[in-house]
Amino acid sequence: KAGTSSLYFGMQAAGISTVHTKNEWGELTDHIYAAVAEDKEMFAYLQIPDCIILSSMEIYPQIDFLDIMTAQYPDSLFVLNKRDIKSHIRSIDKWLYDDKRQLMMRDALVAANIPGLPPGKGREDAELAEWLEWFYHRTRQHISQLPGSRFLEFTIEDDFAARVNDFLDTRTFEKLHLNAGTRVV
Repeated sequence: KAGTSSLYFGMQAAGISTVHTKNEWGELTDHIYAAVAEDKEMFAYLQIPDCIILSSMEIYPQIDFLDIMTAQYPDSLFVLNKRDIKSHIRSIDKWLYDDKRQLMMRDALVAANIPGLPPGKGREDAELAEWLEWFYHRTRQHISQLPGSRFLEFTIEDDFAARVNDFLDTRTFEKLHLNAGTRVV
């Protein structure tokens, strides 16, 4: 709910081969966790495109395996797309998770065991806000300390297209706004 779909389609429109969450191989996260469990490179079971956008509901390889990812792919470009915390929480609360349209994303987060957000936490806005800030801070700190790291951080409410174009050395990325005011399953 921080703009990963918009980022994905913006990258696609710019001609950058990109995968996002579900694709022709199934769930990205399933392949990533399987590779790590087998002591392989994180993306061993994926046909590596130019860009991988990680977004999930119950498991977060970009949190669980941040150290592994940055060690295995040190020449990667890292992007942290953020959202105004209050808007992010409102968006989470609008997002329906299952095909029966019964489980809300907030419920899935509260039930999950995510680094920084143990099961049962996240029901209160303040708990969820604290976790989102923790995630942003942890990611920023970790990647910025890597030698030669290439890291872009932006808030999706801002006009970030020029910054993405500069970061990727392209002029074809456009900011798209998807899922605006919709409930997505």
